[in-house]
Amino acid sequence: MLKMCHVTAGHPGLFGSLAVNGLYQDRVKYSIAARKKGGASADINQAKTVRMTNIIKNKVHLYLRQLYWMHSVVPNLLKLPPKASYDDMKGAKVGEHERQVLTLALRRVADEYVLPSNHPLRDPIKATSSILRKQLNKMSRHPGTPGSMASLLSSSPFRELLAEADKNVKAKYQ
Repeated sequence: MLKMCHVTAGHPGLFGSLAVNGLYQDRVKYSIAARKKGGASADINQAKTVRMTNIIKNKVHLYLRQLYWMHSVVPNLLKLPPKASYDDMKGAKVGEHERQVLTLALRRVADEYVLPSNHPLRDPIKATSSILRKQLNKMSRHPGTPGSMASLLSSSPFRELLAEADKNVKAKYQ
């Protein structure tokens, strides 16, 4: 998941996916507006629009919520744009110290929510991404956690990473 936090256009990534989707949705709106005014515009591929929206909603947003939580625990985990290129991030790994800090944080979450002693969040080997995602969804209803994707993306370093990815995608595709 950490490797997908690059801002280079042309390689699959979380922030690039958001930028491409934003660009695509803008063009869809432009085409609809042009048609309403009687102008010519390209056909809108409804299946592609739905597929892109679902990928953003069902994958990218879920991963970003997990990364937001991980960043709140280990702030230096995500890199800022100058160090967040595809080449830099493809070798990104969670170090031993960061792994220990994340393990303690997972156990604190398990304690805070009074999860059973055999719950996978208490054992980092069993604590898969889907288990963390489910717990974060439960936690998102509590004060102090980002409720909307907009609030998450407006925080640092997510804001900077998205802005850089947006700039790179626009430079490549416009």
